Amino acid sequence: MASSVAASVLNAIGLPELVTDTPQDYEQTAIDLANHPDIKYLFPDPVAEGVRYFRKTGIYPINHGLVIKDSVLKENPWVAGELFRVFERAKAEYLKDLKGNEMSSWDKAATVNTAVVGDPFPFGIDKNRKALEAVTQFAVDQKMVPRKFSVDELFAPIG
Repeated sequence: MASSVAASVLNAIGLPELVTDTPQDYEQTAIDLANHPDIKYLFPDPVAEGVRYFRKTGIYPINHGLVIKDSVLKENPWVAGELFRVFERAKAEYLKDLKGNEMSSWDKAATVNTAVVGDPFPFGIDKNRKALEAVTQFAVDQKMVPRKFSVDELFAPIG
């Protein structure tokens, strides 16, 4: 379903060349876009900008989130908690292996984040509340939502 929606959106906005049919095609398209000469970082040094913003605001920019449809949660209320625990275990393994010699740019950024904020990938509402409150306010300020939603309204309990 999500891939059909994404394909419809890409076609509607005139970017049919970004629609892919296989995971391999998707990966290659992502690599091609990442290396395209017209695509540039918004900031010359995004890691340094993230550190600067954190020092100014106490908020380290959130880069990723996971959405689960309400219908899925209604039928399977355990899904949110289980996904949270699975990602926590994966994060623990990643952080344990982070001290290796062969580090990608993302690994180096995680190391910098650790030095600045402690946990480079804080999970959960409480650890991210300040950033989530800011994001919900940004959405109101930019008229992306009709009202300010509380952070707790936006997330399923993971008990």
